[in-house]
Amino acid sequence: MTKQPKYPKAVQKNIRQVGPSSFEVRISKNGFSLDKTFDSLADAKIYRDGIHHRCALDPVESDILSARIKKKVNRDFTVAMGMDRYKEEKSEAKKGASSEIHRINKLLRTSLATLPLFAVKAEDIIEVMQELKTMPPAAKGVKFKPITDSTLKRYWNLLHHFFEVARLEWKIIDSNPLELIPKGQRPKDGKPRTRRLIGNEYELMLAHLSGEARSIFILAVETSMRRSELMGAEWRNINLNTGPLVLEDSKNGESRIVPLSTLALKEFRRLHKSESVDKYGQPRIPTGKVFSITLGQLRYQWERARRMINATDFHFHDTRHESISRAFEKGLNVIEAAVVSGHKTVSMLKRYANLHHEDIRRKLG
Repeated sequence: MTKQPKYPKAVQKNIRQVGPSSFEVRISKNGFSLDKTFDSLADAKIYRDGIHHRCALDPVESDILSARIKKKVNRDFTVAMGMDRYKEEKSEAKKGASSEIHRINKLLRTSLATLPLFAVKAEDIIEVMQELKTMPPAAKGVKFKPITDSTLKRYWNLLHHFFEVARLEWKIIDSNPLELIPKGQRPKDGKPRTRRLIGNEYELMLAHLSGEARSIFILAVETSMRRSELMGAEWRNINLNTGPLVLEDSKNGESRIVPLSTLALKEFRRLHKSESVDKYGQPRIPTGKVFSITLGQLRYQWERARRMINATDFHFHDTRHESISRAFEKGLNVIEAAVVSGHKTVSMLKRYANLHHEDIRRKLG
């Protein structure tokens, strides 16, 4: 039995055989490549040598070739391909990776995803902003919820950075289409949330949360820590005697010390005690992260609890607003509250402080 040759195979520089009588010339320049197929090796060699000869004699010809190659590559490079590359190179290294990847996956379901990256125009961006407002959830059985102005602005910021990366780092496009959109047509900043726990919602949430999800809720209200900060907390950074917790890498990229209230310290001590023996009852010293619960498990418990108590408009980040407002109500001044929350400016802290009017009235006398 005659052994069949394997294709493709290199036959000469810049030429490879891709079939019994098919020869492909592939010429690369500045990281891009241009290819063309011929029916004979002789024709392929003539084409290859002609290009090399013209480029050697005329620098302008070389620039034209580079432009042709880049145009061909860009024509095939879609927004979806760029988004996948952006996820791998940029999103996965960010603190909010899961949220950003979720937004990218939603953008991949829009009409924008199939467009060649170099061909995206300002009107395409305006259209996708409208599309996002009415796009149903990907999962079946999930109730449609209109997108807020704040969330739409996050998509805008994501797309803006994506196109900047494609322009400045990848050199695939020459301009950012979002910069061509008038300010009046851009998404507006949403109003800051002022939702706090109402009535006995705190107790009801505790009643419907269990395990680590319950502890995270208690500590979020007591410490003003974000969900990611709590889930990333490690035992080695907590002083169970005097109370401070050290965040080595907070949202703003800097470390900070979080004072712990009596209730927060009590909860950490309880968790530490439960972790001090293994499943066989043998003593051990807890190491690593405080919590082992996954983000999906926490979300499931949170969604279930707030649905059970009819508080579906209470988001996890609202615990931070609740905690900072409670700090002011306990008598902490702005500087002291900033130490707890980690805010650098008074203006940033002010938007979280939503004090109960009745408490203010009592202080006024």
